Amino acid sequence: MDCGTLVVAATALTARCSAFFDPVLVAQLDAALAHVLADRAAVRAGDADDLLQAALGEGRSLEAVADLAGHAGGTKTAATKAATRAGDATAVLAALGGVVEAGVGFDPFVVDRVDPGALVDVISAAEGAKNALCAVQARAEVLLMAQQRLTQARSGIETNKLGQGVGTQIGLARSESPHRGRQLCELAQVLVRELPHTLTALGTGALNEYRAGIIARETVFLTQDHRAAVDNQLCTDPRQLSGWGNRELAARARKAAYRLEPEVFVQRLEKAETDRYVSLRPAADGMTLLTALLPLRHGVKVLATLTRIADNAKAAGDVRGKGQLMADTLLHRLTNHTPCTPHPNPDRTPDPTLAGSSDPSETPGVRGDGTPPTPLTGTTPATADGPYIPGIRSPRTGGSAVTDAWVASCTQVVEPEILVELIMTDRALFDGANDPAILAGYDPIPAPTARTWILGTTTNATSENKAPGGGSTTEDSPGLVGDSDDRGGGGGARGGGGRASRVWLKRLFTHPDNNILLAMDSKARLFPEGMKEFLRLRDQRCATPWCDAPIRQYDHIKAYAAGGPTTVSNGQGLCTACNQIKETPGWHTHTHQPENPDPDVDHYADNTSKASPTHHGTTIDDTTTDGTTTDGTTLPGTRITTPTGHHYTTQPPPLPGTTG
Repeated sequence: MDCGTLVVAATALTARCSAFFDPVLVAQLDAALAHVLADRAAVRAGDADDLLQAALGEGRSLEAVADLAGHAGGTKTAATKAATRAGDATAVLAALGGVVEAGVGFDPFVVDRVDPGALVDVISAAEGAKNALCAVQARAEVLLMAQQRLTQARSGIETNKLGQGVGTQIGLARSESPHRGRQLCELAQVLVRELPHTLTALGTGALNEYRAGIIARETVFLTQDHRAAVDNQLCTDPRQLSGWGNRELAARARKAAYRLEPEVFVQRLEKAETDRYVSLRPAADGMTLLTALLPLRHGVKVLATLTRIADNAKAAGDVRGKGQLMADTLLHRLTNHTPCTPHPNPDRTPDPTLAGSSDPSETPGVRGDGTPPTPLTGTTPATADGPYIPGIRSPRTGGSAVTDAWVASCTQVVEPEILVELIMTDRALFDGANDPAILAGYDPIPAPTARTWILGTTTNATSENKAPGGGSTTEDSPGLVGDSDDRGGGGGARGGGGRASRVWLKRLFTHPDNNILLAMDSKARLFPEGMKEFLRLRDQRCATPWCDAPIRQYDHIKAYAAGGPTTVSNGQGLCTACNQIKETPGWHTHTHQPENPDPDVDHYADNTSKASPTHHGTTIDDTTTDGTTTDGTTLPGTRITTPTGHHYTTQPPPLPGTTG
């Protein structure tokens, strides 16, 4: 180990990197862009003036001429401003010492020599080098900890105090706080001593430090042997990590950990629900961040309720943005909530028209029809704990027992009633298997928890041959079960908390090698909605590599205008931003199918699918890294080509269940 040589190399690399950027080159590109925009604006102004002159010559109406005159004046003003900005950009370039060609405003030779593909290669290579240096830091931090513990032991420091101060040293060396230094030191210990394949992936640049921390975090409750097994499964071949977003990497690590120790995983999930809280942190510009850590099902309910109200308001013509409406609705419901009022007679049956008795989403203390409840008769003196009821005292607080009941009712949480798409195998639902379930768009869920949501129990349950609503059963299903826990209370299984929920079962058919969704029953939907549901369950998140955003739009891989069919094989789920970027000139996508062979691979070999499989990549043992199975079958996916000529292949993530 030659620390001095590594320090010299790192110092030289730092100096070389600091000299990479040339501000004159940026000024050249800025000036070229400004002049292109100025020329475009001048053309528009000329066209507008021609239209105006033609209208005058044709003797059009005064109103038409006035409109054209206004348009011509606007384009002329825009052209003047664009020309001014172009002149300013040229002046900046000249001030920096750049070459300015007369009559052009910049140096076309310099501008045309900029290679965008080479710049993407620099960005990619620098990212790999940065990750490799993080691996060097982790190994050095472990060595430092070991050496310092030895030195402290030799000096007589107590065993339970060995290692104190090392995290602070690491924080200072990395320009971080002592707390962050201790976190980095702990992560380094885990990577070097317990996750060797993850450390190797970090050292080869396939994984960054944050993503390595995700694997360490998701396996923290496993035994050392099981942790090593997850490390081996995820990171033995670092290429399969390419394209996984942070959420998907966490989901895959969590799923692998669950398969090894399901009981501990369930206990961890149950323990997490006891840690729910609400906090407030300052934000910029006089704002605050109100954070609530909630169980998944309740968080989904809250977000869905706020989204529904915001969408309805937008449809009614509200000019506020969707985010503003959701924030205002949350604030209104929290600050305008009418306290739950106890009745003087605790044995009296509550008014059935009060909200909460039938629809927990309504405001407590208000009737279902929107009218206030009947006021209490008589005079009830108030106390600090609430209304005072003579003769009834709480042994716990010394206040009114009814007041304690009032406080309890005001903080009671009911099970949410909302449509969810829960994917699990028939073995997990009916036979008690431990295959993890997936809540579409979220993380894996332990099978016992999913069974509790659907059946109200973690044991096997009897099921009718037909689910309510005409859904198909799963007795002979070769694939997966898709379960929807819908609003309402008619028929079906009984959910947790004693309420009846309607449950629809749908058969999902998956690829035998990698569990990618291939087909599903669609009797309950019209075709367009059924196709959207299929894409949502198959892709789960935005199909763009590393994106991880929720699916917001359903896109034709081959554009409909170009003859692309409206079919599942030509569809994908994308977030709004990625769908818009896809329409930018230079971006191309096509289906990655046997009948659509890959285009010729260019010289950017390290960015092609064969060298770097992406997005939901392939981790199944029977699947190779180029999107094919061991028998040579090409798996469904999408091939993305960027404007710089780099290629990325995306494949859907596997659904629960075994392969082979």
